[in-house]
Amino acid sequence: MLNEFKALISTSDTIIVFRHLDGDGDALGSQWAMYYYLKEKYPDKEVYAVGDDTDGYRDQFEKPHDIADEKFKDALAVVVDTANIDRISDQRVKLCKTIVKIDHHLDVDAYGDLEFVFPKVSSAAEIVANILRVFEHDQPLSEKVAKCLYTGIISDTQMFSIAGVNEKTFKTVAYLSESNIDVGKICRSLNAIDLDLYKFRIAISNQIIFDDSGLAYLIISNKTLATYNVSHSMAKRNTDLMKNIKGIDIWVLFIEDKEKPNTYSASLRSNEIVINDTAQAFGGGGHNFASGIKGLDEEKLKELIKELKTKL
Repeated sequence: MLNEFKALISTSDTIIVFRHLDGDGDALGSQWAMYYYLKEKYPDKEVYAVGDDTDGYRDQFEKPHDIADEKFKDALAVVVDTANIDRISDQRVKLCKTIVKIDHHLDVDAYGDLEFVFPKVSSAAEIVANILRVFEHDQPLSEKVAKCLYTGIISDTQMFSIAGVNEKTFKTVAYLSESNIDVGKICRSLNAIDLDLYKFRIAISNQIIFDDSGLAYLIISNKTLATYNVSHSMAKRNTDLMKNIKGIDIWVLFIEDKEKPNTYSASLRSNEIVINDTAQAFGGGGHNFASGIKGLDEEKLKELIKELKTKL
């Protein structure tokens, strides 16, 4: 399959790299790593990275490219970290001639003409790193590419603290380290916050609901976001405020939709309890211990809380 992928790259004049809506560190890291790699290795090709503008990672990644519809025709699409086609952040992917899917979610939508889907791998960035490693015959990647991939891996593994991390993950990271990346600087960049966000975290910490069952949840309104001048994408990075609290086995961050008041997205997390089945029952999905749901009205939000309590 890797030879087929390389052949597709070689024979395509235009290559567009996609990822999921509201990109997180893994989606963005995988996307920009692939973009930089292709630009470095194929300077004569037109290469773009597209999607919605995610300001939550503005310090780590560039803004997505704004390109005309005609660029998509006959282009090769490389889609990273996206389980189903409707979640791709730029539906013009459907105009592309060929789609290559690189993902680590459960394969619920086989939309790719060529697919690299490995649900047991820690992150999409780990998959991309190993694809590029084969392409480069074990020679180090550029520092720029390796930095993006390392960022993606530590973002999705929560600094190597989730169940999906194994010896292969660390071997991949060791390979990336050969590119002279500054690991400490990358971690500090991801953890750094501005004063508005710091004040916001203090405020919302006092609003967390702790249930005796072992469930914790937090509901963030548009009004609260406006008060502290925090964007929705920045707010999503606060899911783990409820992590590492003794006695809390499942935690959920609800954020009100900026376009649809009284409608919420939900980020579900757990340490060892499988929650993606519950997410799927409410129209979402994800991994065993990290899932998401969109479009919950207040009644569905309450139903979700009730359902999660039954798992505890």
